[in-house]
This record gives sequence, structure tokens and C-alpha cells, in this order.
Amino acid sequence: MMTRLKTKTLFTFCVLLVTAFYTDAKVIKKKAVLTTKIVMKRTDQERIVFLIKIAKAYQEDGNPKAAVEAYEKILKIKPDLIQAQYVISQLYILAKEEKKAEDILLKLIKKFPNDSKLWNNLAWLYATSDDLSFRNGKRALKYAHEALILSPNDYHIWDTLSQAYYISGDYKKAYRAAKQMAMLAIQHGDEITKEQLKKYNQQIRKCKRACDIEKEEGQIKKTGIKKSDSASLKTNSVPKEIPSKK
Repeated sequence: MMTRLKTKTLFTFCVLLVTAFYTDAKVIKKKAVLTTKIVMKRTDQERIVFLIKIAKAYQEDGNPKAAVEAYEKILKIKPDLIQAQYVISQLYILAKEEKKAEDILLKLIKKFPNDSKLWNNLAWLYATSDDLSFRNGKRALKYAHEALILSPNDYHIWDTLSQAYYISGDYKKAYRAAKQMAMLAIQHGDEITKEQLKKYNQQIRKCKRACDIEKEEGQIKKTGIKKSDSASLKTNSVPKEIPSKK
């Protein structure tokens, strides 16, 4: 009798021990899976932060293609990261990868139709592409006007509109838009870098020169006589540019 009792007690103890071990094992396994997920998530975030730093360094070095590669890796980790999509669309433009820039900008515009910067970037893409088969004045004007409806006082958009009119051959409107850009830029002069200042003033001079040439050619066709230098002084006057910072 005593032997049976000891055997039964020992058996019960073993069952309890196995049950406890199995329960602990399940808990440990569950915790391990949870910890792994947390670590993986944290690792992805750390990788994204690291890649962003690399991309910014490449941008500062004037290497948009290398920056694009870094952001493409970010989007492989997190495809729905909007900020990365926005930045890479700009980098694609700088890297002359027009089709990729177009695709991502159109997708972003569908998600954020009230973002004037997206419309403006798409217009700028069509207005400035070095690929003549991709450059499109009609589309550039369309999207620049969409951007202006949303942000009528943004001088960046007026600059884009000026270029859109310029490639479309409407030099009067191009110059008019450039002058409006200059007026708005003067009001926000503290935000303009020296590089931007140079680019904007080049746009003003370019549009003014095209207007002068077009006007002179029109007068030649009309009269058959080229204007004298004295008569052309007013037409060829120096356009009002954005003043440099003191």
C-alpha cells in the first residue's frame, strides 16, 4: 500500500513538473516571438534613419543618383513612407529619371490633391526636362495653374509658370510671370539662397530678352526696316531683378 502511494505521488509530481515546464516553455516562446518582432521593428527604423542620413550626405555632395539609391532602399523597408516618396520624387527629377519622377508624383497627387508642391514639381518636371520627347509645355502649364490655384502667392510656382510659358513660346506671359515671381520673392527675400537668386534673375533676363527679340522681329516684318539703337533703348532696358542680400 505504501509503495503504491509513493508511486502515485511520484507520478503526480512528474505530471505537475512536466505541465509547469510546458507552460513555461509556451510563455517563453511567446515572449521570444514578441521580442523578435519588437527588435525587427526597431531595427527597420534604425536602418531607415541611417539611410536617410546617407541620402542627405549624398545630396549635399551633389550626387542625386546615390541619394536615390538610399531612398529606394528605404522604400523597400517601408513602401508606404510618404516623406520618402516625396523626397525621392524630387531626387528623380535631379537625377534626370523623368519617368520614375512622373509615376511617383502622379500617385502622390492622387493621395494629396491639395498639396501645391506636388503639382508644382510635376509642372517643373515637364517644363525643364532635358529629354525633348518628355518635355511638354501644355502639361507644364496645366499643372502649374493647378498649383497656383492652391498657393497663388508662392513665388516658386510663378517661376515654374514662367518657364512653362517660355518653352511654349509665349514670351510675354513668361516675362509677366517672371516679374510676378520677382515681386513675391522680394517679399520673402530671407528665404532665398544665393543659388536661387542667381537662377531667378537668369529667368527674368532670359524672358525679357526673348520678349525684346520677338518685338524687334515683329517690327522688322511690319516695316521691313531694323530699328535704330536709339529707338531700341527703351525696349532693351534692363529688367527689374531680385536684389541681392546685403
